[in-house]
Amino acid sequence: MVVVKKDGRLQEFDDSKLLKSIGSKYKAVECLHIINQIKKELDTRFIEFYPNTHNIQDLVEKFMILKEKNELPES
Repeated sequence: MVVVKKDGRLQEFDDSKLLKSIGSKYKAVECLHIINQIKKELDTRFIEFYPNTHNIQDLVEKFMILKEKNELPES
């Protein structure tokens, strides 16, 4: 999957960056579950155009909130 960076460049999606950003807040298993949910939504929502970094940040926040409310969907 390709992502549009803030400067307009296209770059391959790197989930290790997500792991760095949420890794200090959750256990590794929980982080991987959140990342998998983000990737699923990216695959289903962004079919005709590439997601940008803001779209991904919005999804990170969405799934972190769902996790805190114990409403995170199962894999």
